[in-house]
Amino acid sequence: MKQTHTLVSIATAWGPKYGGINAFNFDLLIAIAMANWQWLRVLCVVAECGEKDVQSARDQYQIELINLGLKNGSIGKEHAALVLSELQKASFGRANENVVWLGHDRITGAVSIELVRTHGGRSALIHHMSYAHYESFAENSATANTKEDEQTQLFKKANVCLAVGPLLQKSASDMLDRDINEVPMLIPGLAEIMPKNNHNTFVVFVSG
Repeated sequence: MKQTHTLVSIATAWGPKYGGINAFNFDLLIAIAMANWQWLRVLCVVAECGEKDVQSARDQYQIELINLGLKNGSIGKEHAALVLSELQKASFGRANENVVWLGHDRITGAVSIELVRTHGGRSALIHHMSYAHYESFAENSATANTKEDEQTQLFKKANVCLAVGPLLQKSASDMLDRDINEVPMLIPGLAEIMPKNNHNTFVVFVSG
């Protein structure tokens, strides 16, 4: 069966490096590729990765990993031309309605929107963070407002808006002034972890 559609996800790393957005992207793309490999080509553009990552993504998951070679772990709007250049090396042609650029909130949302503007296709952004709920406590209200305004402008430009879990689904609904049912909710799964039982001392790790 011919792969007629393409998903290009943009993250800063392959796996959990640099935070939860990358870990979420890793699991999401693996699940999408496994379920839709017959008709969907899945590519993931990252700031930096190793050759082993490229090989394992291709051999284990049928995901094409594109390494931009950026050392600071960041992909912004200004990197759109570089993304396109590296994708073309992977025989990526002109985008059309069958191509979706997947961005993760403010982290890679801007470059995803820019690629639609310059190269065509459709954009999908995933809402990962509610700055109204968090940033004013973590830093200050002025920082929260700046980030929230930037976030709102990006999501208003996206063709599809998604959210991680019920709280962020409500946040996206409020941000975009849409019915909550118009924002698809993504529920992360649990990682498959093999427990180790080689210690006699009971050890607990709690994080929150």
